[in-house]
Amino acid sequence: MAEPADKKIGNEGADHRDAARGSAAGVAADASWYRDGLRFACTSCGRCCTGHQGYVWVSAGEAVALAEHLGLELDDFGRHYLRRVGMRLALLDGAGGDCVFLQGKLCSVYELRPAQCRSFPWWPSALASPESWRRTALECEGIREDAPLVAAEVIDAARPDRTERGAGGR
Repeated sequence: MAEPADKKIGNEGADHRDAARGSAAGVAADASWYRDGLRFACTSCGRCCTGHQGYVWVSAGEAVALAEHLGLELDDFGRHYLRRVGMRLALLDGAGGDCVFLQGKLCSVYELRPAQCRSFPWWPSALASPESWRRTALECEGIREDAPLVAAEVIDAARPDRTERGAGGR
């Protein structure tokens, strides 16, 4: 999920798509405020993939899997879908800043989407405080009072800052 420069969620001054990386120093390590769980159910609205600037980080393994899925050589996949940002790889943006893999409101590589995408909305920036969760809810219609309650243990297991799988998050 990306965020324009004037609309931050969580860590002020950090692009929302970069915020999934988070660290204990950058966001609250205390998860006690959501110990009773949080309400969320993805609605497949696509808003987390649309119209914002930032980076969707991709690991080397994810790039290989995506290239294979698309039937492309890794070099061809890299030329068409990736950019290097410092020492990391990120997806190129599609039209209007949308994710390059967004088709309509759906992800065309859903089963192979990067860890950063799989871990939303459990990003450190969204979980830093009740206020940051409320700000995230303004952008995500799946965060709502009538959504199912997700247990804190499930949330913590999905957090990109607490799982090796999600370490490459935004």
